[in-house]
Amino acid sequence: MRNTLVVLALLQALPAAAASLAEQGRNAIRQQVLAATRERGWQEVNVDVTLLNPPAEVTSRRCRSVEINAIPTDNLIRRSVRIDCHDDTPFSVTVAARLQVSAKVVSLANDVAPGTPLNAGDLTLTDKTVGTLETDTVMRSEEALGIASRRRMKQGQVLLRRQLDLPWKITRGSTVTLVIKEEGVEISVETTAQDNGREGDWIKVMKTGSRKVLRARVNADGTVTPAESAQG
Repeated sequence: MRNTLVVLALLQALPAAAASLAEQGRNAIRQQVLAATRERGWQEVNVDVTLLNPPAEVTSRRCRSVEINAIPTDNLIRRSVRIDCHDDTPFSVTVAARLQVSAKVVSLANDVAPGTPLNAGDLTLTDKTVGTLETDTVMRSEEALGIASRRRMKQGQVLLRRQLDLPWKITRGSTVTLVIKEEGVEISVETTAQDNGREGDWIKVMKTGSRKVLRARVNADGTVTPAESAQG
């Protein structure tokens, strides 16, 4: 329940006598972010929190009883914390905070051609500042294994989900089996792929010998089915 995650600092981790309200507020935000990133499987997360213009009560007061609520959001650049002091002179205040959050992200250990499935040797981890919990950055290597890049990528590039796709099932110029099904009879014909194609893509294939070009759909097993059979 990350969207309703609320960190309550009720004299638990940081007793009021031992830490200022400002430090307790920073810690509440820090712990909230760490919990949310841990839930997502992020690695080696560092969170730096700076309160913006906290009032004097927050920087100097001590409270016998205090409730501190870090306000949840996906934003990892700006957040806020509500501080409720239950004392002889009680007060409540909401303070904005600036964050800098870094974590290990997945980058390329080698140059990678488009359509080529990524394996463990292609991937490495590097430190990067992250601005939102809903980041497009690939945070765990297992998210990218077996997936392919849409375009050529260079060593050291950080992987983004929008750059990745299913690997090519068929590459242009390769020999491909065209499977034709008619009235319960299955016929296999050797063809040459005229395009690259992923599972579900429509590509052109040329029949060996006749040089007739057909439009066919790529199947999960690497064969293709002509348009007429696929529609039937």
